[in-house]
Amino acid sequence: MKSDFSGIQTLAEEIKETFQEARTFQVWVSFYPYRGLKHTIRLRQGTIFIRLSDRMNGAPPEVYRALFVILFAKLFRYRIDAGWRRLYADYVARLEQPATASPPADLSRYQSAGRYYDLDPLFDVLNRDFFSGKLPKPHLGWSRNNSTTRLGFYDADRKLIVVSQNLDGRKVPAYVVRYILYHEMLHVAIPVERVNGRRRIHPPHFKALEQAYPDYERARQWLQKHFRKRGWRLF
Repeated sequence: MKSDFSGIQTLAEEIKETFQEARTFQVWVSFYPYRGLKHTIRLRQGTIFIRLSDRMNGAPPEVYRALFVILFAKLFRYRIDAGWRRLYADYVARLEQPATASPPADLSRYQSAGRYYDLDPLFDVLNRDFFSGKLPKPHLGWSRNNSTTRLGFYDADRKLIVVSQNLDGRKVPAYVVRYILYHEMLHVAIPVERVNGRRRIHPPHFKALEQAYPDYERARQWLQKHFRKRGWRLF
């Protein structure tokens, strides 16, 4: 069930009036298809722009109220009451619990054997060398398109690691492919953390293990050289 947008806008304006610094500004609320539950608030040219994750569409009014309080407090550097944080965090926890089991995903379109590299044996070697052979193997595959920005991702729900087929080429060093795969394997080993209602995809111990990888610097330098203008990322 979708929310009444005019009601959400009105609620934001009501919360704005409780912050003295915000009263002289206009406020504009919109939904945006962020990856995950991300929300932003920015003050530009006399208007406060609030972007909410479209996954919030349909939330109860009290949850929007808590979220707006949190966002305005963040903008004006106020201390946030724990009750508001708890109300929002409880809703997020319920939101991310699957109501029913999803049907088995068809992963056959993702093949581990590419033109030049096969992800399956690469996974086995990395698993042996860095995870004592104990990491459960998800489905492995090359992407269906030539993404130059999203070079790899792990889908925990489908237990799937995908690497961009842009890296399945004879000019791509093997150490780069291994690094990308190692990064995604860390996601298998280290689940997403939640701190104060926010998801941490790359927590500190994740980054520490990633940076300890022997080819970390060399691989990232190669990626920066060949994909810097395209804003490459790993998920």
